[in-house]
Amino acid sequence: MILDRSLEYVVYFPYLQGQFKYDLSRSVDAIREHNPHSEAAQVTVPEAVICALQATSFEGAIRNAISIGGDSDTIGAIAGSIAEARFGMAAELKIEIAAFLPDDMKLVLNEFQDRQ
Repeated sequence: MILDRSLEYVVYFPYLQGQFKYDLSRSVDAIREHNPHSEAAQVTVPEAVICALQATSFEGAIRNAISIGGDSDTIGAIAGSIAEARFGMAAELKIEIAAFLPDDMKLVLNEFQDRQ
């Protein structure tokens, strides 16, 4: 059961289902019950979208993605990107994450942030 009925859900859900034939009807709990590892976009992208849309926070989306198993790093990266756009991310978390990046990647990140 999809819980989020926000504007982006109402707008993007039909588009993603129609354009890409993604099955977005499942809940995170249903995915968690049976989620074999797959690197295929047709599997990982809809799962990531579901994880992000059923979350109520950035952290919740990441927790959903990790909890369903499967290709969790890919699903987490996609769900996290969607969740940051929806909810934002705490400044403290951004600083902590940036500490793990090599210097050349920090430059790219700073350039991107300066353009926003």
